[in-house]
Amino acid sequence: MGRDRSSETREEMMERQREYQAVQAERKSWMQEQAEQFPGADYVHGVSPVLAALRAGRRTPHRLFMQETMDLSKRKDASAIQEIERLALEADCEVVQTDKGRLSTMSDQRPHQVLVSLSLPRPCLPNPMAHTSGSESLPFPPSLSPSLPPSLIHTQIHA
Repeated sequence: MGRDRSSETREEMMERQREYQAVQAERKSWMQEQAEQFPGADYVHGVSPVLAALRAGRRTPHRLFMQETMDLSKRKDASAIQEIERLALEADCEVVQTDKGRLSTMSDQRPHQVLVSLSLPRPCLPNPMAHTSGSESLPFPPSLSPSLPPSLIHTQIHA
């Protein structure tokens, strides 16, 4: 149960607030260190999103943060969490046990379901339809001529 704060003195309240602010500052500093170490990395949080990202293999996972007080025997998704840990280790991803507060900070206070993955963003493929500067570039793929009827263009795109 929570502490009875009705009898708390002003000094005790101020001390508790300073402790809270110190913890928040330490977490923020830690997050900045992570961002500097892995520039451009994303935090993927939640069992299903992390599992999907690891299965797809399109992102490079750097670290998997798991809540240190997690009891798998009480979780319905225990097999998914075990698979996540196995896939992370297979991908040479460091698995770090951490506290719930740090996970909440990484997930920006959104539900994280006891784990957060620090991963590089998905690579973007070049857009063949993008128009670049230069006379040889076309705003459409070379195989498609603007003189073709729309029915043939549709056929070539979806063939």
